[in-house]
Amino acid sequence: MEKIATRLRGVVAAERRRLPMTPVENDTFMGDSGPVKLIDLFAGRSQLIVHHFMFSPAWDQGCPCCSDAADNAILHLAHLRPDDISFVRISRAPIEKLQAYSTRMGWTVPWVSTHDTTYN
Repeated sequence: MEKIATRLRGVVAAERRRLPMTPVENDTFMGDSGPVKLIDLFAGRSQLIVHHFMFSPAWDQGCPCCSDAADNAILHLAHLRPDDISFVRISRAPIEKLQAYSTRMGWTVPWVSTHDTTYN
């Protein structure tokens, strides 16, 4: 079973690599201090990891699985900076909901909103 899963992951990865590159039409998000451009999310680094954190505008809290992943990722983020990598969370909920939930959970990772944009 493990070999089948490994082979299928390889198939999916190959299909992803064949997807066409497309321009990002909307590159403005809402951050803690106002609008933020995509390039700013890199924070001067050459690579960016984006966690598409599921948080619907209608929800009062984020997805439980995404929240668990966020709790467990915090310990490992220090390893990214030496490799020139930035990390950001992006969600559809308004920034005020993201800020409130982030504060409640004790997270300090940059999190931006795509609410009222065409990004998603």
